[in-house]
Amino acid sequence: MNRYKVYCILLSMVTYLGMSQEYDTRLVQDIIVREQLDSTKINYQLLVSKKLPYNDSITIVVIPINQNTNFNRLYNAYIYSVNNSSKKIINKLFEKDFINFNYTYINGISIDTGLYILNENTRAFGIQTHSESWSYPSFEKKNLKLYTPHEDTFINILSTNTFFYDFSSINDNTNNESYYEKSVIIVSNVKTNNYYDINIKTTHFTPYIKQNVIYIDKFIKSSTKIKVLKYNGTTYQ
Repeated sequence: MNRYKVYCILLSMVTYLGMSQEYDTRLVQDIIVREQLDSTKINYQLLVSKKLPYNDSITIVVIPINQNTNFNRLYNAYIYSVNNSSKKIINKLFEKDFINFNYTYINGISIDTGLYILNENTRAFGIQTHSESWSYPSFEKKNLKLYTPHEDTFINILSTNTFFYDFSSINDNTNNESYYEKSVIIVSNVKTNNYYDINIKTTHFTPYIKQNVIYIDKFIKSSTKIKVLKYNGTTYQ
């Protein structure tokens, strides 16, 4: 095994170990009982909950449901917001095909409570699904969905899958090319239909390579591109 493959495997192992999931066991068990969910179909390794830092009376819970496929890459999900004092379910959404990735390994779900302030009255939270490939081309990426509460449910305000690469590597033997990408999401100060635009900023790196060893901390060149998502009155596109 060459040094590059060893490096990728070690990096994947570190990422996997760092993606340990946490959730409020008592709260989750209460939801499972009240909602009469089939506990044998729940993926507890991917289940996650998080108290909102900007509203500590509310906890968001994501419960992935296995679709009983051979590869365990297809999941539905229940998404809840729960009042921490009364334990009352305030919002509930069933997402069919919440995870639908082929040829990738799902190593975690996280609730993103970043500054997704979309206008003066609307703040979204994100749910990120972290996945990776251990074959060529190798990558680590996350799929982001953004949700806003609406009456007793949630609305997914991103119309399409939005992917961000924490780490990606393409090794093209024909062109002898390897590169890496890093993406971040930025809420703009420009509005469309009374909602701030969302900018996805992606930096593309070409690393330094010597004697078939890729040095991820040294780069020959880099470039940046920005994709702008605008609110059309219903979703961001």
